[in-house]
Amino acid sequence: MSAEIKFDRSRTLDNEPVFRNANKRPGKTAFDDLVDPNEEAEASASIALHEADRMRSGECLSVVDTTNLYNISVLSVFQRRTNFPTRYGDGSYAVWYGSLHPETTIWETAYHMIREEMGRGGHSKPITRHRAIYEVSCTAILVDLTGDTAHALHLADPVYYDFTQQIGKRIRNEGHPGLLAPSARQQGGDNVVLFKPNVLAGPKISRQLHYQLTPGTMMVDVRDADSKEVVLAIDGAKWFGYLTQNRE
Repeated sequence: MSAEIKFDRSRTLDNEPVFRNANKRPGKTAFDDLVDPNEEAEASASIALHEADRMRSGECLSVVDTTNLYNISVLSVFQRRTNFPTRYGDGSYAVWYGSLHPETTIWETAYHMIREEMGRGGHSKPITRHRAIYEVSCTAILVDLTGDTAHALHLADPVYYDFTQQIGKRIRNEGHPGLLAPSARQQGGDNVVLFKPNVLAGPKISRQLHYQLTPGTMMVDVRDADSKEVVLAIDGAKWFGYLTQNRE
């Protein structure tokens, strides 16, 4: 389907918080399971883990700390050597993904966690990941697609990205810094899609989380890393139930 949409709605974010959810596991798979088809394309998250621990311990946030957090939460996306096709990117340019609410980032990353781990296969024991939600200030006028009921099904298609990739490329080519779009994973959630890093500033770690995926049931239990309290319990069978049925 051709993406012939009139961009007649916009929303101004004036130093408003947006949220990005990053994997804290050291190694190449650090940051972009929210973005990429697989996590093998991103740099190490060891700095993120170090900075999170330092901030939690009550140490002062220095200029160096701020720079590191900005590199981790923002610039790492725009500086990688290879970009992969994503919902609003065809792989020829970088796309930064976040959400207007931190809970939406959890739904998005839970989906990608299940998809990746089930794709690898051979899992029987629970799988744990440690994540951080970054709060970043955004100042930009964004194309607003969140109220586009005429194209809602295509904008939030759970599998096919051709339509949204056309939209993303057009918006970027027209010089817009980014867009707001409905989440495909959380009903009522809204995502932030950005093509320029200079509209983001002042990152800080908002929360640290532990994800635990039970392969047999596709349940992802998300707990606060500090209090150990349950934040969300997400039933991945709604997305990948066919995989459990095939095992029976």
